[in-house]
Order: sequence, then C-alpha cells, then structure tokens
Amino acid sequence: MQDELDTCTGGAFPGILQMKYFPFWAILALHVGIVAIPHDAHADEHDKNPLTIVVTSSRAAETVDETMAPVTIIDREEIDRSGVKSVDELLTRVPGLIVTHNGGRGAASSIFLRGTSSRHVLILIDGVKIGSATLGTASLNHLPLSVVEKIEVVRGPRSSLYGSEAIGGVIQVFTRRAKQAFSGNLTVSAGSHDTYEVDAGFSDSNSRNWYSVNMSSLDTEGFNVCNGKSSSCRVRNLNFPDNYEPADLDKDGYRNRSLNFSAGGHLTERIDLTGGLTLSDNDTEFDGSQNESDKRIRTLFLQGDWFINGGLKTSLTLSESLDEVETFNKGEFFSRFKTIREQASWISQWNLENHRMISGIDFIQDQIESSNNYSVRERDNTGYFASLRSSFKTLDMELSVRLDDNEQYGEKTTGSAALGRDLPLGWRLTGSYGTAFKAPTFNDLYWPGSESPDLIPEESSSTEIGIIYSRQSTRVSFHAYRTKIENLIAWAPTSGGPWKPGNVDKAKISGLEIEFQTTINTVNLNGSFTLQEPLNDSGINRNRQLRRRAKQLAFLDISQNFNPWKLGLSLHYRGKSYDDAANTNLVNGFGRVDTRLARLFQQDWNLELKINNLFDKDYETVRGYHQDGRNFLITLRYSPQ
Repeated sequence: MQDELDTCTGGAFPGILQMKYFPFWAILALHVGIVAIPHDAHADEHDKNPLTIVVTSSRAAETVDETMAPVTIIDREEIDRSGVKSVDELLTRVPGLIVTHNGGRGAASSIFLRGTSSRHVLILIDGVKIGSATLGTASLNHLPLSVVEKIEVVRGPRSSLYGSEAIGGVIQVFTRRAKQAFSGNLTVSAGSHDTYEVDAGFSDSNSRNWYSVNMSSLDTEGFNVCNGKSSSCRVRNLNFPDNYEPADLDKDGYRNRSLNFSAGGHLTERIDLTGGLTLSDNDTEFDGSQNESDKRIRTLFLQGDWFINGGLKTSLTLSESLDEVETFNKGEFFSRFKTIREQASWISQWNLENHRMISGIDFIQDQIESSNNYSVRERDNTGYFASLRSSFKTLDMELSVRLDDNEQYGEKTTGSAALGRDLPLGWRLTGSYGTAFKAPTFNDLYWPGSESPDLIPEESSSTEIGIIYSRQSTRVSFHAYRTKIENLIAWAPTSGGPWKPGNVDKAKISGLEIEFQTTINTVNLNGSFTLQEPLNDSGINRNRQLRRRAKQLAFLDISQNFNPWKLGLSLHYRGKSYDDAANTNLVNGFGRVDTRLARLFQQDWNLELKINNLFDKDYETVRGYHQDGRNFLITLRYSPQ
C-alpha cells in the first residue's frame, strides 16, 4: 500500500523550562532580534532578478557557485529548447531522480530522489507546499510546463530548513513572471493519440508594477496502458484460468485545464508585494477497480517583502494549497479525498560583509475531507528554524537547525552542517552532514479500521562530499553520498485482522552523481550519470533493492543551432528495478532516444517537430503498465525574445 519510508523519533516536551525547549527559545529570540537590530547599508538585494539566482537550497538568494548543496536548475530557455511537454519528463534530466508512471499523460506518477521514497521529496510551487495529507505525495504531473519559468531541484536532506518530507530533497517550481513591457506568448501543438494542446499568456511590466497571465488546455485520447501483468488492472481469462489479461482494452485519455496569474509591485521604496494563483483541473482515465479520476490542484499566495535597509530583509507569506481528487468506476462515484493546507511563513535575513543569518517561523494547518470516515481531520505544525553562513577567504561554512512542533506526533529537531572550499583553476570542494524526517500521513495514523496513532516520524541521516568545476560556459560536478533511514513506516497484515502500519523498516542508500553542462561553439551539451545502491536494511528483504529504484541512471542531451534550424537529441537510460520488496517482480532496464527539429520563422515564431521513443522501444517503469511507443508532436510557438 505504501512505498518504503523513513522516520525519526519525536517525543513530547513535558515542561517549558526543560532544556529540550532551548532550540525553540533560541530561534525565536534570534528571529525577533534580527528584525529589531538597526543596521548600516550593505549590498542591496532589492533589485536582484529572482530568476538568475537559487533560493531553494538555503531559502535565501545565492548563485549556483555559492550554494553548498547540489542543485539542478532548469530555466525557461532550456524548457523551450528541449521540446519536452510535461514536468515529469523534464525532471528525468536531473541526476539521481527517477519518475515512474502507471501509463501515459495524467496517469499516476511517483518521484524517487536519491533512492528515497516518493513521500520523501518536498514539492513547492512558488514557495507553497503542495500535496495530499492523506497519501503523503504531490502530483506535479498535472502542472503544465507552459506556466513554468524555472525549476530548482535540491538533492539531499533539507528538513533543517523546511521540515517534514525533505529527506531526499526539494523540488521547487517557479511560475512565469513578466518581461519588460507588454508581451505575449502562444503555443499550439498536435500529435499522436489525437493530442491537442494550446498554451497562451501575456504579461506587462513597468518601473513599479508587473503582472503575468498564462492559460493551458490539453486533450489526448491516450493509449491502452495495462498489459495484464499488474494485479491492479488485470482479470483472469475464463477460458484459460492460469492466464491473466488486461481488465480494460480501451484507450486511457486525459484532459487538463490550467491557469496561472501572478502580479507584484513596489508599494514603497522598501516594501514589495507579490501574489499569485495557480489552478490545474483535470480528468484522467485509467484501468483498475476505478477507471476515472477528477483532480484539482490549487495554490494561492500573498507575500510582502520589507527591505529594512541594504543588509536586512524580512518577508511574510500567507498561502493556501488544495489537493482534491474524486474517483469513479464506470461513471459511478467511488471515493473522494481533499486536502486544504493553510500556511504562513515569516522569514528574516541579515547580510553582513562575510556573514548571512536567516531565521524564520513556518506554520501549516492540514485539513482533510473524505468519503472515508477519518477519526482526526486536521493537524497543526509550527516550525522554528535558523541558519548561519560565514565566509573566510576561500572557506565557506553553513549551519542550520530547525524545531518542528506537531500536535499529532510531538516535536522533532533536525540540523545540518556544510563546508565549502575554493580550489585553484575553478574547482570547489564541499562536504555536508544533515538529518531529516518524514511525518506520518493521515492514512498512516487514522485510516479507518487500521488506526495507528502512536506512529512516530521516519528519520534519516546523510553524509555527502562533492567536487565542482565551474568556468565560463562549462560546469561539471561529482557528488558522493550515503543516507541511512530508520523507523520506516510499512504496512503489514495483523493476526486475524486488517493491514496496519508500523515503524519497522530501515534503508541504506549510497550513490555517486555526475552532472555536466557545456557549450562548444553552437553545440549545447548537458547530461548526468548516477550509480546508486538503494537497499532495504531490515527484515526478510534485507540487502534487497528498494522498490521501483534502479541502480543506474544516465541522461545526455545534445542540441545545435544551425540558424534558422535547431536540432536536438536526448538519450535516457535506466537500469533494472523491481516492483516489490522481495525483488521477484522484475522491471527491465531500458534505453530511449528522443529527437527534435525546430525552424525559426521571422523573429519570434518557431515550428517544431518532436519524436519521442524514436526506435519504438517497448518498456515499463511500473510493472504491468505500458509506456508510449514511438510518438510525435508538432508545435507552433510564438515567444518574443
């Protein structure tokens, strides 16, 4: 019922005077103190372009070369150049990241980062945490790429800054922002499986205010995804009882309607206000005991930034996310799950000449509504965190600590430490250690008939060392890591009773990631190679490969500009994996080749042809579910430069 998970011990704080409360009082005092202290002006961040810097790795603006965490950035230029049409497909370019699909467009998908479970990756849209509080995962596959300006993927533990879920890392999507003056964009696509997509947007900006509007509509008939090997979408052949066949041979279609609106401006010389709405509404057909779902994802945020002076900034963000799904069986209602997550964050940052201090308070309230009768339907979590970064000539140091106080499972403290040293000839050496945790979901704690309210969070510890080369248009990085996860929540049958979860499993994961990008004349090269050992570390399946996680991953993208022509080729490789903990249900490894050709017309119009799975490879990422064969998409794009 669940992927393998990791957990950490909590524990109630019995008295306010006990030493366990020290992190809370220290962080709160630091946060209030930073805002209250007067400062002299230093480097002003007021006019920085947020799209040219990384913010996810430390919750502060910094360049890729400054960060001490491995970060992959995919910007709008790369998105357009790649010809990719979904966030899921785009993320397969990230080292150490696996995406699995139960079919085609819109089908259920899971993200595994650095060998951790899909529930161990924190997903943010414009800083807003999204996902289902019952299932514990987020559905990025329903967010259209047309509304995306940039994606930042931070690999490795980040609970000391973000709290629960960030064991494997953090994925943050930034929606599109206004360019200078009024401009518009339009994309019209048609392709295999009667696929039709229209994306349109416009934006405007002046010296004080800006806004951006983007809309997307996608319809596809899809293809039959079930091949009869999965018990969730097969039936027994009545003429041959030992044989199984797909339960439903029809095509599995998908429809998506999405909208993104964002705006901002300078209220005064030192106060900015930004807000945004992202909405995705979709209908997915699939095979199984239910065969259709209606899903809605919505995020809404309002952020105020006060630049007290050049060295001090404080921000307050109020936001809400919604994740709602209804499932049907042949048109008849089957189930409904709805998560409403209300969030507030107050973060302050103080920049000195060689130091940066950050402190913050996060509040999240999860509320669920469901056709199932959960005994508890809401919970609050308050997180207090602080970080310090100091630079000493060629040496950088970063420390962070966080205390999360949750009304269901108590308190959890996490921390991290990192060092970075600049070496000659453009090289840089980094090392880090961090702890992280994943809170039990509402399903873990309160699934009707299987209630387990005494579950504790899963917890992890990770060690990493990296070496990076960066000079001009070339960047190469090597990162080796080891992660241990304890108190993993696993579901198992009870004696004479229903399946129930328990903190019984462990995992150990080690790996090496290589990432590179360079430009040689008019040729762009970028790619990655990952070797990892994602192993179960407990029970009868000890030392067996974790479910749906391959040991080898590789990606290579080559593109060249022959003006007015652009040609591109992408190669994906994934080693074998298993669809069960016992490693009896093999999912074969595969290689796939995609190609694309684009022609520039006039100044801002492009006509593009994308052929995916060029050699019509028959493969799966989840046992029992076909992936698409050779398919094509023709796109007409208007995008002002």
